[in-house]
Amino acid sequence: MTIDLNILQKTLCHAMCSEIRVREKTPELLAIDTPFTFPDRDQYQLYIKVLSGGVLRLTDMGHTLMHLSYENDIDKFREGTRGALFEQSMAETSVAEQNGSLFIDSTVENLVTNIFHMGQAITKVNDLRFLKRSRAESTFYEDLKESLYMIVPPEKSFWYSQQGQSKACNDHP
Repeated sequence: MTIDLNILQKTLCHAMCSEIRVREKTPELLAIDTPFTFPDRDQYQLYIKVLSGGVLRLTDMGHTLMHLSYENDIDKFREGTRGALFEQSMAETSVAEQNGSLFIDSTVENLVTNIFHMGQAITKVNDLRFLKRSRAESTFYEDLKESLYMIVPPEKSFWYSQQGQSKACNDHP
C-alpha cells in the first residue's frame, strides 16, 4: 500500500484544525476550544493570556484543579506519592502550576506544541484521581489474589468458589 504523504499531511492538518476554535474573551484573553475533554465530557478549559514581550501564557486559569476538587481532596495531590506524580507530570510536559492554575509560556511558533503539552498535563493530573485509597485497595486485592494463584492453585485458595459456595483451603479443616 502506498500512501501519498502530502495528501495525508493535508488531511490530518485539516481534520485537526477543524476541531480548534479561538474566541476573544477580552483583548488580553483568548479562549481555545479543543476536542480534549474530561471523562465527564466537560471540555478542558484553555486560555491564552497575552503578556508583554510577545509572550503567550497558555493557562487553564485554575479550572483543572477546581474540576477535580468536586470529588477529590486537592491537597492530597500535593503530598506523598500523588505529589511526586503531580510534579513529575508538570516536569515531563514543561507545564508549571501557580496558585492552582496550570500554565506554560509560549511563542506563537510553539503554541501548537504547547497546547498538546497542556492537554497531556491536564490528562496526567486528572489521572491522579485513580490513586484514591478505595481504588488502590481494590486493585491491591486483585493483584494479591493473582499473585497467590501463582503459588497456590485456585481450587485450594480461600477465594475459590464452586456452585456459589466459598471454600477455604481444601486441605485444612
